[in-house]
Amino acid sequence: MQTPTFDINGYPSEETLAAIRTWWLEDANRCLDFVRTAWHGGPEQCPIVEFRGGADAAPELLNIAAKPGDQFARFSTGGQPQNESLISALKANHYIHTLCWQLSTWNGLHIYRYGTPLPLIVKQQQWATR
Repeated sequence: MQTPTFDINGYPSEETLAAIRTWWLEDANRCLDFVRTAWHGGPEQCPIVEFRGGADAAPELLNIAAKPGDQFARFSTGGQPQNESLISALKANHYIHTLCWQLSTWNGLHIYRYGTPLPLIVKQQQWATR
């Protein structure tokens, strides 16, 4: 699926949610971009944040092991059910959620890291074939 689709009420379609739940790990960055495109309010409501370090860093990025230059998708659901369904689909994709998820807070903020570490993917695949 190239672009997300929506039902007549503006909610992500089941096809869109299924695509997120079954997205291949090797293309995790594209999955995060797909979720941003489907976001209620548009992708500008869930910006890509680059960690630069120092005092100007977003406070939530100081709580994770971020290095200067790391990029993150910053999803804030705002209680919107359309956005909650997208996050639920992302969490249901166990590979992407396990390797890219960095932080969630009680108020609907979810941080996912861009740039899935490929050596970790290879190790996981080797372990799974044993």
